[in-house]
Amino acid sequence: MSQNLDITVERVRFYNEESGWTIMSARRADGQSTLFGSSPSVVGVFSPEPQPDETLTVEGEWEESKYGTQFKVTRIHDRKPPTTEEGFAAYLSSGMFEGIGSVTAYRIIDEFGGVDGAMDVLENNPSRLAEVKRISDEMAQRIGEQWKKAKESREALTYLCGLGLTMNMALRIYDRYEARTIEAIQENPYRLAHDVDGIGFKRADTIARKALQFTDDSPYRLEAGIVYALKEAQGNGHVFLPRSDLLTDAAALLDRPKGDPAVRDVLDRMISDQALIIVEGDNIYLPHLHRAEGETAQLLRRLLSEKRTDEIEGDIAALIRSAESSMGITLTAEQRGGVRQALTSKVSIVTGGPGTGKSSILRAVVRVLSEERIPFALAAPTGMAAKRLKEAAGEAASTIHRLLEYQPPGGFARGRHNMLDASVIIIDEVSMVDITLMFHLVQAIKPSASLLLVGDKDQLPSVGPGNVLNDLIACGEIPVTRLTKIFRQSEGSLISVNAHHINNGRMPELPAPEENNPGAQFSEDFFFWGADDQDRLADAIVSTVVDKLPAKFGYDPLRDVMVLAPMYKGKAGIDVLNRRLQHILNPPRPGKIEWQSPKSKLVYRTGDKIMQTKNDYDLEIFNGDIGYIESIDLDGKDMAVRFDDRLVTIEFAKLAHLRTAYCVSVHKSQGSEYPAVVMAVHSAHYIMLQRNLVYTGITRGKRTVVLVGQRQAIQIAVSNNRVAKRYTALADRLKMPVTESPRAAVPEAAAMLSA
Repeated sequence: MSQNLDITVERVRFYNEESGWTIMSARRADGQSTLFGSSPSVVGVFSPEPQPDETLTVEGEWEESKYGTQFKVTRIHDRKPPTTEEGFAAYLSSGMFEGIGSVTAYRIIDEFGGVDGAMDVLENNPSRLAEVKRISDEMAQRIGEQWKKAKESREALTYLCGLGLTMNMALRIYDRYEARTIEAIQENPYRLAHDVDGIGFKRADTIARKALQFTDDSPYRLEAGIVYALKEAQGNGHVFLPRSDLLTDAAALLDRPKGDPAVRDVLDRMISDQALIIVEGDNIYLPHLHRAEGETAQLLRRLLSEKRTDEIEGDIAALIRSAESSMGITLTAEQRGGVRQALTSKVSIVTGGPGTGKSSILRAVVRVLSEERIPFALAAPTGMAAKRLKEAAGEAASTIHRLLEYQPPGGFARGRHNMLDASVIIIDEVSMVDITLMFHLVQAIKPSASLLLVGDKDQLPSVGPGNVLNDLIACGEIPVTRLTKIFRQSEGSLISVNAHHINNGRMPELPAPEENNPGAQFSEDFFFWGADDQDRLADAIVSTVVDKLPAKFGYDPLRDVMVLAPMYKGKAGIDVLNRRLQHILNPPRPGKIEWQSPKSKLVYRTGDKIMQTKNDYDLEIFNGDIGYIESIDLDGKDMAVRFDDRLVTIEFAKLAHLRTAYCVSVHKSQGSEYPAVVMAVHSAHYIMLQRNLVYTGITRGKRTVVLVGQRQAIQIAVSNNRVAKRYTALADRLKMPVTESPRAAVPEAAAMLSA
């Protein structure tokens, strides 16, 4: 149960400057003894670092941990500097105030007659600090500014916590607005949903209505609800929403009547102010997505209309035959056509399922370009996809972000004013590319260059908005090579065959030991284990990974096998399977160091398999990269992770995008390939059971695929080809004529919310 405590800090035992995570000893402010003896009894997020003798009013709960009983702080209601001379001197010399050491701190206290006098000067007349020995006028001014900033920070964070926000959220908000925090929130709390990660409309709405008494029909509220409805649609893959859909979604989000004229009037005003863009009288866009889609189409049309400067002068048929000879392969007629198309067209597409020879086309194209000394660049959306592209093409490949020299927070260094030097740009796994990334890519391609796009149109679409690969194929303006012949089945492989069965709406062949014959042996490379309930499903997955696959094929269960699941929650969800497999494959034992994140509660242990879930350009690790923890330094607060041949040191404060990876989502597996894949397919995952999800999952397996779950669930998925419609207009825009140069940047969506 949550309760309030007045405490006085005794000693800070640990403080992380980046996250604010603190472990400290404290006593009750009323003079009672230290909380629970000498144990580090108070934990939580604080900023700046607490100082001895500082007094705070905090809210939190008692909890048991491996360190003993402690009070975990969730909110800070009041915070005051120390009032004793010793404590105040320590506070001034803590590092918050540049140039003040312990000696100078005591001089300030002595000069102005004690702590109260020193506080009064710092608060009201900091220029008088120059009266203290060795403090110049310039230094006095600087200290005064720092004192003011520290006070503003304390007041802002206390105010935000008083609104019901956690300290973590309060710190993110203060980092965004700084000195204007209280003023900005009081003026328009709905701006939080747009400006601060992790604070959505519902939380901002609660703050506005309950803490700040904003009315249900406040224009700020209606504007924020409309924008948030569009952002929710963007999260579901839509580039725009029809007006009627947007009004319906916004009204539901705002708990207003369907067809509410107040919502309609605010939407009309936002369109008039160009905070939102309307196209063809009905389709409503966030401005940045309107620009991304429109200019992507314009730039591709312009690219198609220009001539290549690096034309291949030799006999292309002879060059292709030479490439075949040097690679020791014979291409089919459709593959040769794809190679020729890539070498002669300004923009071309190669699409096909697993085992249909996309990699052979890539290798042949790269071989000819190398022989002809035509500069080219290879890239893919994720680090793992780029690694696979490098292996397939035999040449260096990078992520698209790296190709475009992305540097946060500045953005992409490559663009319309600094284009790529390569004459041919080759992008693999294009199904993963959303409209925003495609926009940045085509901006950076010089008009004389050519573009080859490779991907499987039947895989899951991008996580971000748009359906780029399918729209480019559907527009009819770009030449497409469709590969249909399967090459991998010659060795008896069922993976490719079943992938095509699923893609064509047919049940895959499911050879498997029956549930009542657990001792039966595997055969071929594609298997099914039946499990009716989720507990049995989880048990079957664990036994398959830990025992059956290693016993039959000699797989290392940690490094060779990847478990895929459609959902994070549930008894057989990603979270549970990760914990179970971690406990079996990498259990705690003496000498094995581990650390638990205080925020996510994830346990990181030496030897763990982990996945990076967001690009980190400073550390050069990317979304989808898999590594293994080699060591954990509890004193230095970091860990060393091996990614292929690189050892990367990662601070605990940067672990938010690093998860254990014994089991990952099908989306996170896109662009990757594993020796063996074990995939959960169960009716409990009903909402996710779609043909392209199962198809994408099984095509991640290189040598072995095991489906675990229910035949009925597989049948449901195979029969469900009603892929959720995404509202996009790229295909239609590509059919429009090329106009003048693309227009200048449009203000970001919801600009009025941050005004």
